[in-house]
Amino acid sequence: MNLHPFSRSAPLGNSSRTCEEHDWRSGLPLAWLAQVVRPVFFTRHREYEIRAERVLGYETEDQPCYCRHEVVITELRTDDDEHWFMMPVYAEHLAGWRLVDDRWLIRRQVSTGEDCSQSRAFFTLATEMPR
Repeated sequence: MNLHPFSRSAPLGNSSRTCEEHDWRSGLPLAWLAQVVRPVFFTRHREYEIRAERVLGYETEDQPCYCRHEVVITELRTDDDEHWFMMPVYAEHLAGWRLVDDRWLIRRQVSTGEDCSQSRAFFTLATEMPR
């Protein structure tokens, strides 16, 4: 059994299969829209211990053609040694679209700094779906 933390077989906090529309085009450059395989249904996995979610989109043949991962890491902070709160210190958003030639277009955005205020995003091409 594959126990990758985000695989279908991995025990996650909350998982659901849905046919509802998902904003799978978010972050996709318009110039690439005609080159991606359109998903027809999605699975959503939410982690219950940290702020993390993974969405997978599938084409009609149950093959993955879209994925999105989001994670936010927080740290306990105080402003006056009396009031404590969780402050985001790292966030990552990754989206991947399978192209009609079976390559994957991947957009990764990393946010760091105080309240994740510093952000950078970039695109890559890969031969496999991001994990």
